[in-house]
Amino acid sequence: MIATAHLFIGAAIGSCVENPFLALGLGITSHLVTDALPHWDLGSFDKKERKEKLKNYLIIFSDVILGSILILFLANLAEKAIALNIILGAMGAILIDVIDNSPFWSYKLRQLPFFKQIHACHSWAHHKNKWQLPFKYRFVGLITQIVTILISLI
Repeated sequence: MIATAHLFIGAAIGSCVENPFLALGLGITSHLVTDALPHWDLGSFDKKERKEKLKNYLIIFSDVILGSILILFLANLAEKAIALNIILGAMGAILIDVIDNSPFWSYKLRQLPFFKQIHACHSWAHHKNKWQLPFKYRFVGLITQIVTILISLI
């Protein structure tokens, strides 16, 4: 899933719980659950698209920044007691991607036992049922994410 979808799902979960640690934990869990849904993201690009790595990284970075700004805006509108949980739920929801997909540190982290297991779980969620959509079907995969974002706003 794109980062914005993960962020909104985690924020929605965070807004429903009172415990900040639970918001963070459920946000992390939501990442694996939603990655098992049919979707497309730039991490799913095939060899042809990998040639445009810099462009793709800029798009991913923009997605994370835009989604984060939107979550901070929504958290600012919420009651102060809920705002922290919204932010922690959102942070938890993208934490796995930050750890496991960064071009700067993920390869080295994946060599360490705990992070190797995170990578295995993340890969399993993405490829469990072969629902990753090829690049040519990216718009179908984005529809599932748009619907997910809209539901999380309710």
